[in-house]
Amino acid sequence: MSTTASPAPNRPKPPKVAPDRMAESPWHKAIPYVVFALIVCAVLILMTLIFGQVTGEEFCPNTFEQRRFHYFQIPILRTQVTGIQRKDMGLGMASTVEDHASNVDSAATVKNWDLVSSKRVSAQQWLGDAKILCDLLTIRGKKSGYLWQTWSENYPHLADRFWPVVADTAQAGSYILMPDLFELAQQAGFDSATSVEDEDTQDEESEEDDPDVAEVDELDDEDAEESKEDSSDEEDSDEENDASNSDGENDDQEEAAGNDDEENDEDGESESDEDAEKASKKKAKKKKQKKPLTPEQQAEAAAFESTLRSFMAKETVVLANQFENGGELIMARRAYELATKYSDDPAAQQNFDRLKELAPPIE
Repeated sequence: MSTTASPAPNRPKPPKVAPDRMAESPWHKAIPYVVFALIVCAVLILMTLIFGQVTGEEFCPNTFEQRRFHYFQIPILRTQVTGIQRKDMGLGMASTVEDHASNVDSAATVKNWDLVSSKRVSAQQWLGDAKILCDLLTIRGKKSGYLWQTWSENYPHLADRFWPVVADTAQAGSYILMPDLFELAQQAGFDSATSVEDEDTQDEESEEDDPDVAEVDELDDEDAEESKEDSSDEEDSDEENDASNSDGENDDQEEAAGNDDEENDEDGESESDEDAEKASKKKAKKKKQKKPLTPEQQAEAAAFESTLRSFMAKETVVLANQFENGGELIMARRAYELATKYSDDPAAQQNFDRLKELAPPIE
């Protein structure tokens, strides 16, 4: 008996499964790394915003201006990641110093900025030498305003000798000499009068008897009368111009246009001339209003200037030697350069020339 194998039942074929393209894609494997990198960047940005801000102040010895600055840097690495934003702090004592020192100019094109202070979050504040002068300039007096501004107004004959020396010292970077300089000014100024109120009352009483002050008052009255006459003349000229313009409208248009152009040119030239004259009058008026020094004030100013020069001639050389012994050749050169302005000792000039070759100035 023969046996035959029964055919296998027809089973349904399993459906074909589409390949997982996401699993095979290389980007699928990179997703965790991308997410990790984004988290790291977010943490780094957050840490930079919280702990990476740097703030500080700067001082310009050429103009006596101060400004604030801030920027961001990566913590620990201290890599700056943003630009420096700066903001002026106002004039402060700049205008007062400029009135008495010819070597301080608010319109200076070259400005050197010295660091006053710098502060990072969760770090100790760093202080520069310029802070010595800034603290002295911002001392408040018993009355409103800065102490040294009031001092300059009460003792202008001393301020004319004092502030140029302060500016020279600041521009040389020798801020360490400032406390002694201001102490000399305080001794010279506050020892020469009893009080500011007494000095003001003395000035009011002396104005009646002082012929120079009377001349200044007369000049002020004359200037006021001249200004009134100028204003009336200008009104008359305006009326005449209006009348001429109305008459010119009845004539030919081309002739009227030409006349108008000539009148405008003449008006522009006259206005510029008037502005120049007014500016010159103001300058002359300031010179006239400046009270002449009495013999006592002249002697006091000469003695104060002599004291300042002898102090600078001695202390600048001492400071230069300290800088040179400490290896700070650039600061030593600047101190010797300052010494040559106030000392007749040829050794100061020789040392300055020697250090000028070793540490030339940066142009």
